[in-house]
Amino acid sequence: MVTDLVALVVLCAPGLRSTGIGSMFMPLVSILVVNTLLLALLGGLGPRVDWPRLRKEQHASRSWSAWGRGVVRWRWAAAGLAIVLLTLFAVPALQIEVGLTEVNALTKTGIAHAEYENLVRGGVPQGVLTPIEVLTTTQAAPQVRATLAGVPGITTAVAPSGSTGSRAGTSDIIAVPDSAIVNNTTLAPVRVVEAAVEHSPGAIGVTGTGAIEQDYGRAVFGIPPPARSPSGSRSWSSRSSSACRWTTRCSSSPG
Repeated sequence: MVTDLVALVVLCAPGLRSTGIGSMFMPLVSILVVNTLLLALLGGLGPRVDWPRLRKEQHASRSWSAWGRGVVRWRWAAAGLAIVLLTLFAVPALQIEVGLTEVNALTKTGIAHAEYENLVRGGVPQGVLTPIEVLTTTQAAPQVRATLAGVPGITTAVAPSGSTGSRAGTSDIIAVPDSAIVNNTTLAPVRVVEAAVEHSPGAIGVTGTGAIEQDYGRAVFGIPPPARSPSGSRSWSSRSSSACRWTTRCSSSPG
């Protein structure tokens, strides 16, 4: 158990790493309590710990004994039943959703929700909450924007204007998907955008909430990346981290 918890420490996800570090202390504290406080309590209470002694069995339980004999007698049937039960319990894990909370599952009251409903009624897509950002060279920005505007699942794509969206010869193209990208079941727009601009001259990387969720799923849960053609020169997600850092600094700048 301790070994499993130590393994969490080497993961690249800060949340799971912190969980592993904190959980490592649980068995250590338990051992410390058993060897100190529990002994003191047992020594002070003595036989009174067994009060009110509702169980007075001097022999094995009849029901559990019958169960054990049945398992030994029909061992193959018992093993088959156990496999079926484990499969039934494991099937829901195949539908697990990893990521953020669905938009429709958030609070239904408040100013923020009211304004969001006004936007949706006015024709603004849910994807405005989780835009996809594509880092390109400033020279290639118009062509990349035109490419993104025609991608299925993307409502619109806008090129930057002013110093906020362009810096040091690079530009940040904002693509708004039709629906919000919040977990591993809604990553299709990210993959389509990556495929659309992967071989576009001047395109550097893809980032945003969806791209981060995708990389997180691959790194922590082993969700495999989508299949790529043999002509791909290098991993696209390996370039997205630098784009993410750039857009984070850019979005925090005033103006």
